Parts: sequence; C-alpha cells; structure tokens
Amino acid sequence: IDGCTIRFGQRGIWFKSNGSDVCNDNIIENCTLRDNYESTWTFTDIKSITPKKMDGLGIIQASPGTGNIFRYNDCSGFYHQIAWQRTQSAAPYVDGTLCYGNTIHDSRSDAISTEEYFENLEIFDNYIYDVHVAFAFTPVRLGPVYFYRNRCVCDKSTTETGDGRGTQRSSGDPVDQVYIYHNTIF
Repeated sequence: IDGCTIRFGQRGIWFKSNGSDVCNDNIIENCTLRDNYESTWTFTDIKSITPKKMDGLGIIQASPGTGNIFRYNDCSGFYHQIAWQRTQSAAPYVDGTLCYGNTIHDSRSDAISTEEYFENLEIFDNYIYDVHVAFAFTPVRLGPVYFYRNRCVCDKSTTETGDGRGTQRSSGDPVDQVYIYHNTIF
C-alpha cells in the first residue's frame, strides 16, 4: 500500500483475522492517514458510541504474519495511530514487523500501541508529537519489542487521562521483553 490518502474512517488500514490467516511481507509506506474526530470531544466522548464510536486506529495489525513493514507514513487524528493487537494465544503470531520513519501526531491516546501476542517488533526512527502517550505496551505476552531512536513530544493533557507520558503500562498486565533504548522523550 503506497502513497494513499485515507480519511474519515474508524480504521485506516487494518490487517484483521479471527483465526490463523496470515498477512506476510506487506509494505505500507508514504501514506497519509487522517481521522475526523471532533477536537472538542473529551476522552469519554471518544470512547462512547454516539454520534459514532471514535476509538479509531490509523494502522492496525491483528492478523499473524511475518516481514511486514510500516514506513514513512503520516498518521494524525486517530485515537491510536499505529497498533498491534494479536489476541490469539496460539501460533502463528505477528512476527518480524518493522515500523520506522513515520510521523505520528495529534493522537487522542497512544501514538504506538503493542498489545498481546507477537514477537520481534522493531519500532524505530519515528517522529511522534502532540500525543498523550508515545508507547503503550500492555500486555506484551511474548516479545521482544524494541523501541529505539524515536523522537517523542508527549504534550497533550486532559483531566480524564492526565498529562502526556512517554510510556504507559497498565497495572497488573504482563510485560515480557520490552526494550526501550536511545529514545528522546519529553
């Protein structure tokens, strides 16, 4: 998927599978993804289902697969910008995905979210700004996940979710093999 502009959807690009159908060796690059949430809505408004559910995602991989690359995209205005959410506990997993060179901004919650079962994710050289949370990683049940050389400005704050954060882990959730090296976060 190269050079696309995608706007006004709850999901921008979605690799979804309810079972073991795999998505291998896909490249998503040079795309512009924009959501259309109302900037005056609160965190509670976004999580509600009226006028429409706005808990959206720019790019999400829920299907298992290896060798996928997300690079040089511009994601803005989604609740989560780029996410991996593989909830199946048995193989095959999401494995060997690279996420780099993206510009991620105006996130209503997490810029990058890694949840559940995957292996060998590398998230690096991304520019992230105007977000609540740069990296959310709970639960991570296999790993490893590597975050390195990212530049992040976590400057959104609201009364509902608190001030901006570089990383976020939910209390009580397992986090296995998450490595955060050489990032600039403020």
